[in-house]
Amino acid sequence: MKKILFMCGSPRGKKSASLSTALYMSRFLNYDYEFVDVVKAKLSSDPTEAEPAFLKIVEKMKDADVIIWTFGAWVLFVPVQMQYLFDKLFAQGGYDFTGKIAASVMTSARALDDYILNRVKFVSEQLGFGYIGDVSAEGNPFFGYANEEETEDSCRVLARKINRALEEGYIPAKESACLDRAYLSPICLGKGFKVNGSEAEKDGNKTILVITGNRISIDSASASIVESINRHSRNKVELIELEDHKVGPCVG
Repeated sequence: MKKILFMCGSPRGKKSASLSTALYMSRFLNYDYEFVDVVKAKLSSDPTEAEPAFLKIVEKMKDADVIIWTFGAWVLFVPVQMQYLFDKLFAQGGYDFTGKIAASVMTSARALDDYILNRVKFVSEQLGFGYIGDVSAEGNPFFGYANEEETEDSCRVLARKINRALEEGYIPAKESACLDRAYLSPICLGKGFKVNGSEAEKDGNKTILVITGNRISIDSASASIVESINRHSRNKVELIELEDHKVGPCVG
């Protein structure tokens, strides 16, 4: 029996607008479906850690025929717990979902929706999925949608496309070129480069703040960039390495 998996990434849980939209859409599916709360899995931020909760999600994804990413748009992409899932899938390698279908149900304030959904489509295709489409809804079920009729129509259309694809065994063709997984992994760090030229005289009265995600002691590419800025700037350069600071995700 074919199965559809809604991967729910909103930290708002049952109050999530994206979940409510997905619940409405599920009424029109002709196949079994299940909702998986990615946030409740509490995945670690370490992309190399294959904790039991992550492996359980992977097994559910392997058993499903369709994955529907269900989320509210956060910082021009998906919420952080879903980002952790993507990071782990790319960093740990070996996960290929070729022959399966992906789709998205997203709620947002209509800020760069196409850009966000294109990013999710790209990630899906790099994981092997054929991407069949998406729903982008503005608003929420408690106070209403900006265009409720349009949202409902979009849900029904996407559900019909999924039903037909499963019935006919259709897998959408990928539109993005397949890239080396190593370049998509968050643990793939660039190579450093030689910084040429003499050091500029520090006669400026401004300060340039350089913020890095990784420590430059382990990231040679970032180290070269910082060195280049410091050498050629006439102003003072200060460095903040986020790994040395406790910066937590926004969790709603």
